[in-house]
Amino acid sequence: MNKSERLVFSTSVEGLMKGMALEASVRAELRELGIDVDRPLLPAYPAELWHRALHLIAQRVHPTMSIAEAYRRMGERTVYGMEDTLLGRATLAMAKLVGPRRMLLRLPNSAKSGSNFARLEVQELSPTEFLLTSQPYMGYAEFMQGSVRAAIEICGAPKGTVEIVDHDRRTEQLVLRASWPA
Repeated sequence: MNKSERLVFSTSVEGLMKGMALEASVRAELRELGIDVDRPLLPAYPAELWHRALHLIAQRVHPTMSIAEAYRRMGERTVYGMEDTLLGRATLAMAKLVGPRRMLLRLPNSAKSGSNFARLEVQELSPTEFLLTSQPYMGYAEFMQGSVRAAIEICGAPKGTVEIVDHDRRTEQLVLRASWPA
């Protein structure tokens, strides 16, 4: 699949929009880019457009943060925003029931609802430590880091941490380590 065919589904866009308080000026800039958040969302958006929108939001909403911290915060807010969407509410309710370990083990299937290209493998190192490998991963590693951290928190591990082990933009591979105290 070439990069022009890569799509990010509206569930991801909707989660971010619900999780962020965007001023009218930012909403207007997003509309100029091609994402009109004040109208019903399209089923999918080109991945390149999604990444341009993320960059714009990071710069406008978090201008005093490092770009990495802004993406991490946006990833977290996207997961929290999913609680305000129909599909996200159901998915997160199930995740809360099964806890962080089983949620992470099911994450490869759940990740397919976000795009038509990203693939995720999960390796359990212990009941409270996991390696997550996404390839291809086209995007900002910190955004995924924040998303996974928020997800494990929602599932019952409030002191969970997620670190970026490796992010190779050339091969489009991202490796994260997620863990929490037992």
